[in-house]
Amino acid sequence: MMTITIQWDNPKHSVIRMEFEDGWTLRDLHRAVRESNAITGKEKRAIDMILVWKSQSPVPPNAIRYIKNLISRGKNRSGINIFVGTGAIFESFWQLFTSRRYDMFVRDHEIVFVETIEEARKILAREHMERTNPVW
Repeated sequence: MMTITIQWDNPKHSVIRMEFEDGWTLRDLHRAVRESNAITGKEKRAIDMILVWKSQSPVPPNAIRYIKNLISRGKNRSGINIFVGTGAIFESFWQLFTSRRYDMFVRDHEIVFVETIEEARKILAREHMERTNPVW
C-alpha cells in the first residue's frame, strides 16, 4: 500500500497534490519527492504543492525538518506550499521550527495552512490569476 500518493491536481500541470495516509515514513516521503521531481521534469515555472494530511498517525521523527529542507532545495521552482488538514499541533510545531532560526526560509517560501482542499484550490486559483494578470 502506498502511504503517500502524488499526482497533478489540475489539467495545466501547475499544482501537485501529495496525500499522506496513516503509517507514512520518511522513506515514503523521499520516494514521493523523487516521483514528484520525475513528473515535473524540467519545468522552469513555479510548481505549487497541496499537501493533504489524511494521516491520523504520529508524524515521523524529523519530518518537519525533512519537509522544510525539501521545500528549500526546490526554491527556484517552488510556488505556494499549502498544507491541508494538518491540525493545530503540526502547524504550531511548523511555526516554531521555522520562526526565528529559519528566518530566511520563511521569507523565501510561501507556506499556508488550511482545513480543506477546496480552500487550497481557491487560494491557488487567486494566485494563478495574479501571476497571469498582475496588478501594476
